Order: sequence, then C-alpha cells, then structure tokens
Amino acid sequence: MKTKQQVRSYCKEIRADYSAEIKSSYDREISEKLLSLDEYSNSKTVLAFVSKDIEVDTKAIIAKAFSHGKTVAVPRCNVERGTMTFYVIKSRSDLTSGYYGILEPKETCPELKDFSSSICLVPALAYDKELFRVGFGKGYYDKFLKDYSGVSVGVCYSDCIAEQLPKDEFDRPVNILITDSIIYRKDN
Repeated sequence: MKTKQQVRSYCKEIRADYSAEIKSSYDREISEKLLSLDEYSNSKTVLAFVSKDIEVDTKAIIAKAFSHGKTVAVPRCNVERGTMTFYVIKSRSDLTSGYYGILEPKETCPELKDFSSSICLVPALAYDKELFRVGFGKGYYDKFLKDYSGVSVGVCYSDCIAEQLPKDEFDRPVNILITDSIIYRKDN
C-alpha cells in the first residue's frame, strides 16, 4: 500500500494532467450529482470549501446554494491550533486571501453556530471505497468531522479513488462520496 505522501503526489500529478475541458466536465458532473441528493435538498446550510485549482471546483455549488436560499458557510483556519471554524458568507465578496493562499471569510463574517440541517463538503486528494480520505496533510477536516453531526459529503475525481488508503486513528470517513462517475454511500 502506498504511503499518504505517495498518494498525494500521485493524485496531484493526475489532476495536473487534466485539460481545462476535462476538469470542467468532471466538476460539472460532481456538482450535478451533489445538487440532486436528497441530503442537499433537505439541508438548510451548506458548509463548503473554496476550491483551489487542483480541487473539485466549488464555485457553481456555492452559487447554486445561494440561489436555492441556503445559508453558506466556509472555513477559516486557525493555524496555531490546527483547527478550522466556519463563517457565514452572503457572496464571494465576503472572501479574502487567507493562510495557504486559500480564500477565507473576512473577519466581519459571523461564525456559524448552528450545524443542524447542514451538509459539509469535504475536499481531498484521494478517497477510498470505505469513504476515508487523504487530504493535504494538515488534519483540519478530520478534527472538524470528529464532532460534526451533520451529513459529510466528499467530492473527488474518480481517477483518485482507491480500494483502500492508509489510515491513522484520527482519520474520519465521510457519509457520502461523489465522483464524476458514481455516488458512494457509507451504508452501502
């Protein structure tokens, strides 16, 4: 079995090789699958990440969530504690460049306190069929998911799905995984 670092390198290479057209097509497929989920329809709040170029593009998902009248919250990282906190945004203009060059909510955005009726989009470089992930190695999402009681939804390209990935005791699986080709559920 590959190490987490080997998985990260491999998946970064795969994603770097995608043409703009292929990546856009995959992103659209993932977005459409997510928006068709009952869990999405029944949610009042969408916890989204603001994607970097190498990740599944979340711009369309965030825009649709706004248009569907959902509360949208995105994380801000606390690097000293290694944690992240979600803040409510009303539009993309509520975002500013944060740590790692990731767009984060401005200091003026209110902290999200109520996670009931929410779904959380979880990024990763790779997922396995047990719905565990290999992220970028900082552990922010695993720490958050430990106490999160809503529905966690991983989004990833099908080229980066493995039978099984290396795991540590603090790793947390998601409830649902959406790729460009299939939807996996934890109860399957």
